[in-house]
Amino acid sequence: MSVLPLQLARVSNLLRTNTATARLATTQGQLLQIQNQLSTGLRVNSVSDDPQASAMIQQLQKLLERRAGYADNIRNATSQLNQVDSSLGDLKTLLDQAKTVASANVGSDVTPEARQNAATVLDSIYRQVLTISNTQRDGVYLFGGDRSTSPPFVEEGGGVKFVGSTQVLTNTFDDGVTQAFQIGGADVFGALSTRVQGATNLGPAMSASTRLSDLTGATND
Repeated sequence: MSVLPLQLARVSNLLRTNTATARLATTQGQLLQIQNQLSTGLRVNSVSDDPQASAMIQQLQKLLERRAGYADNIRNATSQLNQVDSSLGDLKTLLDQAKTVASANVGSDVTPEARQNAATVLDSIYRQVLTISNTQRDGVYLFGGDRSTSPPFVEEGGGVKFVGSTQVLTNTFDDGVTQAFQIGGADVFGALSTRVQGATNLGPAMSASTRLSDLTGATND
């Protein structure tokens, strides 16, 4: 950048003054722009510096923010799946222990005391499995599906009931790429069984005219 000489032959003093003032103002503006670039290390500090470059910069910033969001999603999903993997490893260990205990107590030569001790061990394993089925990470139940804010497995009627969801949570990991980052608790723990249906009425209404032969039941015995 340089200050060019003014070609002001045969013009009024006022015009000369105004032209010189305008040129100085332009030069000062250019100096200020260069100082801003030097202090910030950026060629474009405002839209007025370069409108076309500013538009490209804004697009790139949005792309970088979107990519950063995808990276966060991947990190969170990886962390959650690592915990799921750890939980499933603990579950396998417990199931192997239960199998060993059950195998050791098969046969008529096992004493009642040994069977009682085995039952105590199996009850402890059962409690640990129930705890694993309700594992949380940051307040989210790993095996609850999209109902992840409450325990998916609850004790009810002497057994365990699955109250979670079979629909697992998903997230976006790239432009147009959405995948699940959960494992369904119903599949892992075999929580849901197929529906049992039949044509026999298992709860028939009775009256004074009901015959005993009408109460043969489902086996017709």
